[in-house]
Amino acid sequence: MDDGYAFGPAEVVFPAVEAFAAWLLETLGLELQFDKSMCYSEGYNLGSCPHRMEHCRMPDGGPMPVGGIDAEYRRIEGEEPRMWRPRGIEVAGVPLGEYEYVREYLRQREASFEEQFNKTMVELQDSDPYATWAAAYYCLMPKMDYLIRHLPTGLTLELAGKVDECGQRLAEACSHTGILD
Repeated sequence: MDDGYAFGPAEVVFPAVEAFAAWLLETLGLELQFDKSMCYSEGYNLGSCPHRMEHCRMPDGGPMPVGGIDAEYRRIEGEEPRMWRPRGIEVAGVPLGEYEYVREYLRQREASFEEQFNKTMVELQDSDPYATWAAAYYCLMPKMDYLIRHLPTGLTLELAGKVDECGQRLAEACSHTGILD
């Protein structure tokens, strides 16, 4: 069994998840991995939620963490960046949360994609161009296409531009410069 999601009021969800974990252990001998669990609510403060504090304890005894992503921000250009943690979680490979969470998630995925793409192009540059094409086009590009299809266009324009740019570089690397002109 892999990812599971529970939705509803905190006073119902946290005890239900705890009861489900007990049932899994008793009935199937499976342990729910609370150390891999997170919670998120757009309109309810989970930071001080008594139900979160009481149920779904982590291995260290603490409450289930509120999902988020580490991000830097600058209020003034040139100012030292400060760290903050916009709230959200990943659901089926798609970010769900505050606007800033989704933006930072996409920024990090774009940087990771570009790094993987460049590494693939360097490592396969002397191999068969069909192998390079297959590795990049069928393995790397769909990861980003998935995000682009599942989020509003306004959020994915930069990512889509980077994917298009990499696709053009891929086409030229596997054939000749100017093939798309």
